[in-house]
Amino acid sequence: MSRVTAATRRMEACQLPSQTLQSLARGDFPNSIGPMTPRHLPLAALTALALAAPVAAETRALLIGVGDYEYLDADLRGPVNDVALMARTLMSRGVAPEDITVLTTAPDLLPEGVVVGVPRREAILAGLTEAAEATGEGDTVFFYFSGHGSQAPDLDGDDQGGYDEILLPSDAKDWKGSVGAVENAILDDELRAAAEAIMADGAALVAVLDACHAATGFRAMPGKGAARYIEPTLLGIPEAMEAADARPAPALEGDFAFLYSSQSDQRSFEYPHGDPDDPANWYGEFTRVLTTVMASTPDLTWDQLLAATMDGMRKETATATQTPDGEGSIMSAPVFGGAEAGARMRVDGQLKAGSLSGLTEGSEVTFYAAAAGGAALGTATITSLTPLEATLSAVPEGAKYAEVTSLAPAEATPLRLSAPVVADGEDYTEITAELARLQAEGLVDGVTWNAPQPDRALVLTGGLLAITGPDGVLDPGGPGSSPRFAARDLAEALPRLAQVQRLESALTQAEAGAKKGFTISGPPVKVEAEMIPATCEGETGTPQRPAPETVPHCAQLWLHIRNTSSKAQDVTVLYRDKSFTITAIFPGSGASNRLNFNETVPVGMLMVNEGEGLALEEVIVLVTPAEDGAPRTALTGLANDGQSRGTGNPMEQFIEAAAAPPGESSRDFSFSTAPAPLTVTRIPVRITPKDD
Repeated sequence: MSRVTAATRRMEACQLPSQTLQSLARGDFPNSIGPMTPRHLPLAALTALALAAPVAAETRALLIGVGDYEYLDADLRGPVNDVALMARTLMSRGVAPEDITVLTTAPDLLPEGVVVGVPRREAILAGLTEAAEATGEGDTVFFYFSGHGSQAPDLDGDDQGGYDEILLPSDAKDWKGSVGAVENAILDDELRAAAEAIMADGAALVAVLDACHAATGFRAMPGKGAARYIEPTLLGIPEAMEAADARPAPALEGDFAFLYSSQSDQRSFEYPHGDPDDPANWYGEFTRVLTTVMASTPDLTWDQLLAATMDGMRKETATATQTPDGEGSIMSAPVFGGAEAGARMRVDGQLKAGSLSGLTEGSEVTFYAAAAGGAALGTATITSLTPLEATLSAVPEGAKYAEVTSLAPAEATPLRLSAPVVADGEDYTEITAELARLQAEGLVDGVTWNAPQPDRALVLTGGLLAITGPDGVLDPGGPGSSPRFAARDLAEALPRLAQVQRLESALTQAEAGAKKGFTISGPPVKVEAEMIPATCEGETGTPQRPAPETVPHCAQLWLHIRNTSSKAQDVTVLYRDKSFTITAIFPGSGASNRLNFNETVPVGMLMVNEGEGLALEEVIVLVTPAEDGAPRTALTGLANDGQSRGTGNPMEQFIEAAAAPPGESSRDFSFSTAPAPLTVTRIPVRITPKDD
């Protein structure tokens, strides 16, 4: 077995309670929805969406994106992009634009034909009322909110936690003592009344919330991500305000599916995809992945959509502090409308897909007159990208669709590190001097120092340098759970961190560039984890399969990897520990990593955590289809101390080029997507410390 080391981590975060919509209660509604007009704009930002499939029953959508707040100093960049992306996604699944009402603070971003309004409280509640009145048996109402959430004391006692979860429309204000409420906020009680009205006549309700409602246990530092949460104290809610005695709300009755962007103890985040200074590049992580799955998968259920979204959000890192959740009586029902898996992308002067679809500058596309393909009309190169569009070097006459036939690796972006933030009164002269030396001498490749919008925050605490995740949260798993380093360790730890970030980006590129949509049947191999409790002296206990996510120090973790596809698969297993060390676990030197149909290989690891506190690490399983007559693809060279085998395998070459430090990758190299895609499976591992 390979030995891997460990450190610490647990999870406390923002509360988007699972009961947010389940506990919705009563409310009255205004009779008018305010000024709304249909938009007549070009479809300028359609992602890689297929021909719209007709919707059998009527689907009406109410989409809310609050980016600019009229009274609160709490603006977000992502919601206006999110809501436009969601509108286009629904249209791609066959929802008529006139049946989509979008309340947004940036109407110019919206597609043609949708009904437009402002995301104020009155308009939101009136839109829900209109949807209830316009739908009946067999119809669906789709409600979507992207913006800030918070909490306020529950004065009627219907929330078991003692607080109402609230959504903040654009006209939300501070706490108003005379009425005992956050002025213009929308309570979960009011949303519940709207849900009951919609379902009363037999319509189904699907609600998607990309917001969160609390931040329990967080100390937020500057980070790449922006949380969609406002502290109750910032709204002027009195800390000593007493909530009513809690009593459970009755369960909703009817057909509903509720999808939440994070668990009840987590935050929801938006991140830039490209230059963070450009507001057009910011998207809610949950919305971005969810719409990608919806737009590329013809037949899936709501729970499959949620599972695929969770998987997509975990592709970049298994230590992410945001995990989607869902509930409802129709989670196993089909998602309305349809899409064409692996459909070619639309062309209308530009390619109607961009960086969110995994495209890169320098990639080559082939043109066709029809979505089904046929005779190729020519090729062109992608010369520039936005998140939703790509500019082409040329477009032949009659070209309506295109597919990527050669994917170029995107040059890695520098790792942006914050200026050190001092969290206590200890002496950090040695650490700050070492950071200054590393910066002055250029000893860490691919790093931007003192970045105003960092990928990782540096926090001086407890005599050490702690490093947060992209969300800027220090110790999300409790004290000591963020990686910590002494001054003497920084010269090795920071280059490893930069390499980890580049590798994660490269794997995401490789997987997205070859993938043809979400596959309901799942990945080509099945990975089952088994944990065998053991003492450090070697005495073992009863195996547990599947393995719990949290395992003790000195336990054995075994992966049983079985090829469930009809094609042989090449398997590589890497391990990323808390110190940012990537270790190659499988295959060993000279061993075969090719699995034929129904063949299983066991891969074992010893879990070690000699630090203080929980260690959150991850196993990364990489799978590529075996090509007839080609050498095995073993990606062990991606480890920190790994060496490329130099086989000329396109997948190896592509990942190594994409993971090279900025300025070192070959812009002339491209990867043909003819081989089937790389599949990445991330397995989080939580290891209790030695002394527990």
